[in-house]
Amino acid sequence: MLFKQKYLALIAKGVVNTAFRKWKKPTIKTDGTLITPIGQLKIISVSPIDYEQISDQDIKAAGYNSRDELDRELSTKKEGGLYKITFKLLGEDPRIALREIDEISQEEFTKIENKLERLDSGGAVKNWTLKVLRSIRDHPERRAADLAIDLNYDKLWLKPSIRKLKGMGLTISLPLGYKLSPRGEEVLKRLGSS
Repeated sequence: MLFKQKYLALIAKGVVNTAFRKWKKPTIKTDGTLITPIGQLKIISVSPIDYEQISDQDIKAAGYNSRDELDRELSTKKEGGLYKITFKLLGEDPRIALREIDEISQEEFTKIENKLERLDSGGAVKNWTLKVLRSIRDHPERRAADLAIDLNYDKLWLKPSIRKLKGMGLTISLPLGYKLSPRGEEVLKRLGSS
């Protein structure tokens, strides 16, 4: 679930706590969380709603100036049911703090190793995590498209895969490309990666 920049600014100010989306199937769930550029959101509810049930107060809580503005947004997607999402801003993206933690206990390191092994064995591409981490380490600020060429991986597969490593606090997205976080550097070092 993505938000336009103007809505992110309103969420950050505490003005917006509601969204409306047309989905064939919701991409988030009640009691879940969502990482956005302004921080982590707690999803309070995701529920189907009939268009006629949307009140003027709901429209304002979603950051729209009028029902016409909501209608324009909803008209961009022709298929799917209408959902009302309520949320609150929890705070900073937890991955930001995590990626700075390079003092890793043995127990925590074992969990990281196990997660990397699951990523390596669970998808269409096998044994990719260390190759990607090494490539990012060796070529900071290189775009996913260029990394994909270097590694002979599909770019459309690589970008979400790097996001999984970012979710573990191992990589940092830059305006152009990526770099390893202090945590990612430590993990590679402890894995004896050359």
